[in-house]
Amino acid sequence: MNRKEKDPFTYDDPKEGEGRTKRLHMLLPEEEWSRLKELSERRNTSVSDLIRSAYQDMYWPRTRLASLQVLGRWKDNPPLDEKAASDIRSGLI
Repeated sequence: MNRKEKDPFTYDDPKEGEGRTKRLHMLLPEEEWSRLKELSERRNTSVSDLIRSAYQDMYWPRTRLASLQVLGRWKDNPPLDEKAASDIRSGLI
């Protein structure tokens, strides 16, 4: 049985993510937290999204990220060639 790993920064309940972000805030020195907040405001995103992005950059294989990005673009505009889509999906397994 192939068990899918759950991304530790993806939450079924948004309040769960808020709790983890608050705990992170308490664990980080104020200077580091301020830097993260400033960066998140400049990028118009949340601190959680910054951390999720850093986590993915470090631990997800580049090919998987590229495949997910391609599939994301195809969500609104399906590919002309279904074989290409199936090849990309097979790279995600």
